[in-house]
Amino acid sequence: MTNSKSTIKMAIIGAFLCGALLFAGAAGAIDVPCGGVDDTAIIQSALYSGVSPVVISGDCRTGNVFVPGNVLVYGTATIKPTANFDGSMFWEVIGDNVEISEIFFDVDPAEWPHAIAVHSTGVSIMYWHDLHVRGGGGHGLQCENGIDCAIEHNVVRECGMFGIEMHAIQNGRIVNNETGDTGHEGINVMDSQNILISGNTPGWGYPSVSQDFGISIYGSPGNFCSGVTVENNVTVRSGKAGIGLVGNVIDPKVINNTLLYSGQIEAAYMGVGSILLVGPVENAALGGNKMIRQDRRYPGIVIMDAGGKPSHTKIGKGNVAY
Repeated sequence: MTNSKSTIKMAIIGAFLCGALLFAGAAGAIDVPCGGVDDTAIIQSALYSGVSPVVISGDCRTGNVFVPGNVLVYGTATIKPTANFDGSMFWEVIGDNVEISEIFFDVDPAEWPHAIAVHSTGVSIMYWHDLHVRGGGGHGLQCENGIDCAIEHNVVRECGMFGIEMHAIQNGRIVNNETGDTGHEGINVMDSQNILISGNTPGWGYPSVSQDFGISIYGSPGNFCSGVTVENNVTVRSGKAGIGLVGNVIDPKVINNTLLYSGQIEAAYMGVGSILLVGPVENAALGGNKMIRQDRRYPGIVIMDAGGKPSHTKIGKGNVAY
């Protein structure tokens, strides 16, 4: 690509500020029309050509695909696994400065019970948007151990675990996504810093419910989450709380969310409130949240001592439980 890494870095910083990434590629483009029994080789060759963007169309079937750095990938393609897929990471981003958009990744969760549709680890400056993801049996979209990850305007459904996960990410955006009928949670952020979660709709259609939360923020033992803002989201029919702050979580803000019918699973140890704080959560600020309960026996906000007690919680104005 013609852009230096520093130039692209500045572009994605602008995206994190204004919510749109201007990703400039090298002159020209590679069109990849699918339709073979196995399109892995032709797609992989295009991705490693050094030309960007790579535009993929048609009904594609691939094994494991590795996406190198400095590339824009988009198109109208529907991509399904072949029998050569090893069942782990379907499309794996292995380089910095990658944008993927508009593609439909269809990874049958029953056939691929441990698969992750799109995954990255150890890379920086990722922008995944306007994707449609079905499955796999693991997560839909997952980025780990990286810097500057934006996941926006995607539809993610029928994953066995989490629809969207950020794990050990510094500086991230999960914005305006829809997750549906995922196994455990719609959105999970773990051991990450400076993450915005805004305008998302994790939901479960009757009679399905999540096994856990609509949105969860988790700091694991020996690690922590800090500076996470959860705002203007709508969760629907989460099994436990609509939003869960669990473990070593520092300075979270939970503001102006709407939590519909949380607590579909009666779990005594985890409570069934709309918002749950459990463990050594520090300096949480809650305000303007609307909690519409299917069963008014259950509280709107639950604060629990489990392996540590939440401290300095600020419950501001506008939190209303119906």
